[in-house]
Amino acid sequence: MLKIHQIINSPVSSNSFIISSSGSDKCIIIDPGSSTAISYIDYFSENALTPQFIILTHQHFDHCASVNELRAEFQDTKLVCSKYCNEGIQSEKKNFSLFKEEFSPFKIASADIVFENYGTIEWNEYRIQCVPTRGHTSGSISIIIENNIFTGDAWIKDTPTFTNFPTGNKEEQIATEKYLHSLHGMKVWPGHGDGFVVL
Repeated sequence: MLKIHQIINSPVSSNSFIISSSGSDKCIIIDPGSSTAISYIDYFSENALTPQFIILTHQHFDHCASVNELRAEFQDTKLVCSKYCNEGIQSEKKNFSLFKEEFSPFKIASADIVFENYGTIEWNEYRIQCVPTRGHTSGSISIIIENNIFTGDAWIKDTPTFTNFPTGNKEEQIATEKYLHSLHGMKVWPGHGDGFVVL
């Protein structure tokens, strides 16, 4: 049985998720974007968990700022992202941390698992699908686990997705929204704000 624990990143408010399953001490982190990893580390300690994978929906600082600290603390953890996200996290300019006073500029070393389009990961008894949902950035993905989809900034409830950032693309976002809106009954866990079910 899946357990999904939400953490609100800070100082910029964005959503991160820790996913665990009964009978295993290995978990997954999606989009750890706080300036410090203490909330994650405390949760792992309290629940006897160890992160096996960190998966990024895209490269922006508010979705990846804790990665370096988590990788240093848990050295066997594998970082997973798309090819274009992987390029972005390695630049303090492309991940936008250079321009945010709340964060010290940072770069992240290359991910351990990188895919260009679709990717799959076997974790415990689950098959995780990483699907391209481009538009907000060229490297944006959504992550599907059972009937849950983690969309990052590709779909936020009642909020238009920004496509005017570097590598954003309005036409790709339109195609992404058509795909996401077709997933009737799926629970959406967005990168900001509240979750919802696709009607």
